[in-house]
Formats: sequence, structure tokens, C-alpha cells
Amino acid sequence: MSQAPKAESTYNPTSNDFGARGWLFIFYSFMTMIMSTFVQNSNTNLLLPSLCERYGWNYANMVSLKTLFSWITIVFIFFFGSVLRKFSPKKGAIIAGCLFIVATFITPRSNIAAIYIIAMFFTTVFGNLWYNQFNAIITSNWFPRKKGLVIGWTTMGLPLGAAFGTKLYYTLMPVMGPSGVFALFAGIALVVLLICVFFVTDYPEQCGCFPDNDKSMTSEQAKKDMEEGIKLSEQSIWTNKRLLKTKEVWLLSISLGFQMLFTGGFMTVMVPRMMALGYPQGSAVNFMMFAGIMGAIGSYIVGFVDQKTNPKTAMIIVNLACVASCALNIIPNRFCVILSLILLGLVLGGAANCLMSIISTMWGRYGFRRAHTIILVINQIIGSSGSALVAQIADKYSWTGSYIVVGCLAIIGLFLIIPIKLDSIRNYEIAEGVDLSVR
Repeated sequence: MSQAPKAESTYNPTSNDFGARGWLFIFYSFMTMIMSTFVQNSNTNLLLPSLCERYGWNYANMVSLKTLFSWITIVFIFFFGSVLRKFSPKKGAIIAGCLFIVATFITPRSNIAAIYIIAMFFTTVFGNLWYNQFNAIITSNWFPRKKGLVIGWTTMGLPLGAAFGTKLYYTLMPVMGPSGVFALFAGIALVVLLICVFFVTDYPEQCGCFPDNDKSMTSEQAKKDMEEGIKLSEQSIWTNKRLLKTKEVWLLSISLGFQMLFTGGFMTVMVPRMMALGYPQGSAVNFMMFAGIMGAIGSYIVGFVDQKTNPKTAMIIVNLACVASCALNIIPNRFCVILSLILLGLVLGGAANCLMSIISTMWGRYGFRRAHTIILVINQIIGSSGSALVAQIADKYSWTGSYIVVGCLAIIGLFLIIPIKLDSIRNYEIAEGVDLSVR
């Protein structure tokens, strides 16, 4: 592919100069993660236990439904990512956001188990799709080289949402009631959705901006390269069959899946876990908020390490934190529990960063969507069992047993990361004569 001449560039890969439109997208993406975790963690930690007590539902069984719903999410991920490969990620985000908002409003108003289950299905499935698939694709399109820094900023929403959503619900519930708090959550999510509708585009070139805010070429030249890159991606060697036969796909999917299992498993049941250690509910909520704050800091740290070194190094750090957090949490000592929560926060903030960044690094801007779909599907199959695994082991054996099992899985994940070579996919493409000029 012929390349247009470039002007002298002041582009800095570690600079936070994303441009006004880029920062607006980062804020929007950050807020989708905030709202998804606001709703899901407030639900499973505080709302659901109260509903179970009121209506006689079984808490462990209801939480386990999140695993089933996460598996169903996999069908939608594959559908939008593979079957509808040319489907606009912005349109997908709008659809997911609308369904998430309606379900959020309905959730606390459910006095029948079936209605509650349906509402939890939509908040789980479409809350996940909103940020984890559609926004991830847009992020890769907008920031192909600065993805580590950008994801470091946006994924702060996951731990902060998990922490402050539960705390906000706990604080406002006596005043507004469960229905009022969830109506507030739905209203904030609606404002976030409107940002997507009016200001977000699939590619920066579509609104006169530049990938990574790198203005080393004209808008016309950038748009031409985008169009040629999209055509190239449609002829990609990375078919679903080819991806499933590639060892790097499995090494990444399983190791990243264990990270997701850890974060999903322990954050969704943290309040009951802390109460089992003897802390009152108010203190347990504060512990969760503390973990969320640590997660926000960890998110940026992991993103910075990713950008300064590489995403493989970031993944190794996150997995080591998983192992250490599990080991410390089973020690009956307040200091060890606090250290465990600090490391849990690091994992919570860094895990989502690792997933998007390493795929973008290895497959590039125009190969991201195909690879992300397959890896995310496998990742979800493994990681979505976190809530059920942790809750069921704790219910039948003990919380200590849950941490030992998940800690062992994190060790296995660590050994799967080590043999991954970041240039392996590029080498496969070179061997087959793929044009990498706009990769």
C-alpha cells in the first residue's frame, strides 16, 4: 500500500494528549464501566441479599445465575463480533445501553423471582457488551498505539464503580429506597448514552480527528489510510478457524480468563465475605470502597507499565498480584486482609487493561475485532464462572477454600503467559505476505 507523505510529528506515545474529542470518548467509556459495575455490584452485594431475605430466595443460587447469564453473553459477543462483523460498534453500544438502562430501572421493582431474573439477565449481558465489546473496538480504532494509557484511564471505571456504587447505594438507600437509587443509576446511564449518540464515532477519521491524536498527516490522508485498512481487514487471514488453531489465542484466553474469574468472583461477593470475617456490613462496604480506590490507582499503574514496557509484562504483574491477594486473604489478620484488598484492586484495575491492550498490540488496529471476538468468547467462558465458583465453594466448604482454588488457577495462568511472544502474530502475517503498512 502506498503511503502518503507525513509532516514532521510531535507525537509522543506516553503523552496524555488525546485531543478534546479523544478525552470525551475516554470519559464516556470510563462512565459506561462505572455504571455497569454500579448496578451489578450494588445488586449482588446489597440489593439481592435483602430481596432474598424478604422473599425467601436462595442467595447462592441467584448469584450463580450471573454465571449462566455471562455464558449467554458469549453468544451475543460471537454474534456481533463474527456474524455481524461489519456491524457498527457505535450502533451496538447504543442498543446495549438502552437495554441496560431499562433493566436497571426494573431490577429493584421485582417482587417476583422471574422478573428479577430477567432484569438481572439484561443488566449482566448488555452491561458487559456495552463496554467490554463495543467500546473496546472503538478504543482500538481511536488509539491503536496509545491503547495502554487510554485503557489505563477508562478501566478506572471498573474498580471505582464497584466500590462507590455499593457505597452510594448503601448511603442513599435509607433516603431514596432501592427503587429510587436504581432510578438514579438509570438516569446517569442515560446521560452517558447520549454522549455516545451525539459525540462518538467508530473511527476518529469519521469526525475529522486522528488515531492517537497524531496529526502528522492531513485529515484526507488519514481517512484514505483508514478506508484502505478496513478493506485490508476484510481480507484478513485471521478467520475464526485460523484463530482457534493458533496457540497464542488459547494461551491468552485462558490466562486472561483466570484474571476475570478472580475479579468477578471476589468483587461481586466481597461484602458477604467481609461479614463472614466478622466485620459489620458498614465496614464491609468501606472495605469494598477501599479496594475500588486501589483498583483505580492500579488501573493507571498497569496502563503506564503497559505503555512503557509491553502488555505481557503488565499481565505478569497482574497475575502475581492475584496469587498474593488470595494468599493474604486467608490469613486471619486485619493487616493481611488490607494488603489483600490493595492487590485485589490492582488486579481489578489491570485485568480489563490487559485484555484489550495485548490483543491490540499483537493483531493491530484492523485485526483487533476478529481476534478480540474469539479471545473474549473463550475468556468469558472461563471468567464468567467466577461468581458461581466462589459462592458455591464458600457455601459448601469455606471462603478459605475459594481463595485457595482461585489462587492455584492464577498460578497456572502465570505459567501460560510466560511463553507468549508479542511479535508472533506479526511474524505469521509476514510469512503469508500480508501488507502491514497500516497495521
